[in-house]
Amino acid sequence: MPEVPVAGAGGANALLNRLYVSQMLQFSGAFSARGNFGGGAGEGQFSSYLREEFATKIADNLQILPQEMLSE
Repeated sequence: MPEVPVAGAGGANALLNRLYVSQMLQFSGAFSARGNFGGGAGEGQFSSYLREEFATKIADNLQILPQEMLSE
């Protein structure tokens, strides 16, 4: 996962939300290979990039984690 610079508390909250959503998407299997039609290692790398981009868009539009968790 690429390093993302975090500036201030708002940046840390956004990063935590994005990482949380990314893990939820990973464990849901939404971007996993489809049986015998998988594309190998290239598909695995692309799907992780795609999952990170989806997580970023979702986290930008939603507050996933409760604010009490983020302010501690």
